[in-house]
Amino acid sequence: MAKGKPPSISDKAISVRQGIRDWIIDLERRFQVSRAEVANRSGIKPSTVYRWFDDQFTHVPSYSALQRIADAFNIGMPGAPLLKQGFSEAPTEPFVTPTAELEPSPADPSDWTVTTRALELAGFLPGDVLRIDKTALPRSGDAVIADVYDFDRNAPEKRIRFYEPPYLTTRTMDPAVNGKPLIVDGERVVILGPVVRSVRLRRA
Repeated sequence: MAKGKPPSISDKAISVRQGIRDWIIDLERRFQVSRAEVANRSGIKPSTVYRWFDDQFTHVPSYSALQRIADAFNIGMPGAPLLKQGFSEAPTEPFVTPTAELEPSPADPSDWTVTTRALELAGFLPGDVLRIDKTALPRSGDAVIADVYDFDRNAPEKRIRFYEPPYLTTRTMDPAVNGKPLIVDGERVVILGPVVRSVRLRRA
């Protein structure tokens, strides 16, 4: 019996998945590694990577998972057109090296780099570094970073949003960003902390 596309997956998603598969296959050839080793070096479960090659699954790999693979092997991500087609919104990524420009620190700081246009109309642009205070309670109107649980990946994704109790909302004109309000329920959607500092790093 010939394999056909699962009924719940679009032609666009199939194209994106195939591009990602080709990228991983090329990586395996270049570095002479197995698919399991690709996963292990990247801190991803091997079963997750194998699932990307199973036509019976409709899941498209997340931006953060692909970034972890790219970082582990010090290679570039799949092409920009591929990412634009495949991902409705890139997650907010951790900023590993805090900058002195963000001082003074709150009691429990956490720095993040914005990789999405979800709050562009409020002045938060991709590349901006945000500091949140994980000990502070968010208030109505605060920009916050939240964990939004992805049941397909069995893991949370970071999102930057405005807090309008009990919802998290966007401020964007980007049609690729999911503008549907998220209900903060403490389980699927959990606020990590409000933004207390922001800086636009100077670029050379």
